Amino acid sequence: ELHLIDQPARIAAISSSIALLARTGRPLCLQRVGSMWTLFFQAGPVRDWPSASQSDTAAFGRFFRLLLDAGVNIAPSQFEAGFMSIAHTRDDLDRTIEAARRAFRALQG
Repeated sequence: ELHLIDQPARIAAISSSIALLARTGRPLCLQRVGSMWTLFFQAGPVRDWPSASQSDTAAFGRFFRLLLDAGVNIAPSQFEAGFMSIAHTRDDLDRTIEAARRAFRALQG
């Protein structure tokens, strides 16, 4: 329903939910505009192609596959955007964050 999109509180909740994705204990740069986001595997900042190209794409690929194995589907490249919407529940977000934490532990181990 389009009237939900215009509610500032809903947009703020989506934005704060996206920020939770980057709290995983690994140097990441979360770039976002509204509900569109991407994680770069580097400390950042990422402002352009030269800085984006410094990201660890191999680690992102492993992270993506680990999330996919856990049933979480994000954009398959850190050079693409993911989208959070009001259709994503708090449970969806919690499962995604837990899957990301497990993936990061697996990448370290």
